[in-house]
Amino acid sequence: MELKIEKKTTMIGTEGFECNFEIGKKKFYASLCVVPEGFTECMIFPQGKWDDLYCSRCIPVSAEQLKNCIKEFVESYEK
Repeated sequence: MELKIEKKTTMIGTEGFECNFEIGKKKFYASLCVVPEGFTECMIFPQGKWDDLYCSRCIPVSAEQLKNCIKEFVESYEK
């Protein structure tokens, strides 16, 4: 799976990363950033919905780490 991970700036001014990706015909959105509470969080949602399907906290904010979160999600989703 090829992922187009992009830098983003959050509403609180911190930098992070985001990615839209697909599993089959289902579309998902992944985000990794520092949240207002002060910790880091990687979350994955169905595209267009606010129901999180995956969450990992207190991890480094990097494009590679977001890629790892997506990979872990995909592996568990396909089981």
